[in-house]
Amino acid sequence: MAWAVNHRADKSCLCTVYKLSLAAAIYWIWRERNNRIFQGQGASASSLSSLIIDEIRACLCSWRGVKPCDTTRLVARTWCLSSSFFDQM
Repeated sequence: MAWAVNHRADKSCLCTVYKLSLAAAIYWIWRERNNRIFQGQGASASSLSSLIIDEIRACLCSWRGVKPCDTTRLVARTWCLSSSFFDQM
């Protein structure tokens, strides 16, 4: 958390992906907590992690105008994004 606080104004691609990942994890963990408390239903850890990963991948796929560079290629490779992730010039 200290890293996120210290880099909250950083606009680099990797920092943005980290912040997106943190936000998605917090959202889905909080939602799972509420489901367990208020509905008596719980998901497994593996299904919860799949939901978080799918959410992050969907958000990354919605980015437009991403220029290909070493950092963005690393992000695309790490998150298994197609080549349409990059801006078509």
